[in-house]
Amino acid sequence: MGDWNFVEDKVDRSPQHDDDLRVTNEMNKLKTSLDLLDGWRSSNPDSRSFTWEGMFGSEKKKIFLRINRIYTTRDTWEITNEYKTINCDFSDHDGVAVTVREALAAETGNGEVKLNRNIMKHPLFEKEADRLLHKLERKLNKYNRLEGRK
Repeated sequence: MGDWNFVEDKVDRSPQHDDDLRVTNEMNKLKTSLDLLDGWRSSNPDSRSFTWEGMFGSEKKKIFLRINRIYTTRDTWEITNEYKTINCDFSDHDGVAVTVREALAAETGNGEVKLNRNIMKHPLFEKEADRLLHKLERKLNKYNRLEGRK
């Protein structure tokens, strides 16, 4: 991970143009030999996000690049998510981050929804719950009447 000082794909540069083919070809050889991929690009195939901005040329045109990347193996990529760029005010580069889950962790959902019994006994809760249940009952009755007419 870190500052790679080149752009692999012109979509990661604004204004867009290809980088030096010798550099990108060598990087492609390295990625192939180590079975690496750009985690952010794999997670965001159509997105644009830049990690460096500067000025270029005698006209001082503004340029934007995504040169800070996290490479990972394909197997490790399977247990990562939330690739993102992080604004770093103290640097001319934005940071990159990823969340890595435990490899053997079981997939989990939202868990069981629980409600504290003390809340259920509170007068405001009881009043609102009663109102919502009556509203639902009216809608169900209306639905049943309409179904009965068919």
